[in-house]
Amino acid sequence: MYYMSKENIKIKLREAIDELFNINEKQKHRHNNRLNHNGGKDGHEKNKNIKKHTENTSGKKEYADVKRGFEKLGGPSMVDIMKLIGIEDDEKGVNRSLFRKKVKQIKNVETGSYYQFDDEELAKVRSAMDIK
Repeated sequence: MYYMSKENIKIKLREAIDELFNINEKQKHRHNNRLNHNGGKDGHEKNKNIKKHTENTSGKKEYADVKRGFEKLGGPSMVDIMKLIGIEDDEKGVNRSLFRKKVKQIKNVETGSYYQFDDEELAKVRSAMDIK
C-alpha cells in the first residue's frame, strides 16, 4: 500500500486549488464576455470590454516549483533570493514587496493583470534556488 506524506498531499492540493481557480476565472470571463456581446451596448464599449478581457487573461505563468521552494521548511527567504539575482533591498521595501507579489502571482487591482516574473527573471530565480 502506498502512503503519501503530508507535504506531498499539501503540494498536490495546492496545485489542484490553483488550477481550479484558473478554470473558474476563465469561465467567469467567458460568461462576462458573452453578456457584454449580448447586452445591447454600443460597439465602442464592447471593444473596451474585449480589451479588458484579454488583459485579464493574458496568461498566468506556471511556476509552482518556485512557490513551493519558498514555502518549504528550511527553504530560502525571498529577500535572499532577490539579492542573489541582483535586485537590491531598498529601505522602503518597494523591491521586496514587488518580488513577493511576483512570487505569489497577486492580481494587480489597477490593470487586472498578474504580477509575475518575466522569462529571464524566472530563470535567475530558479537557478538561485537550484531548481532545474
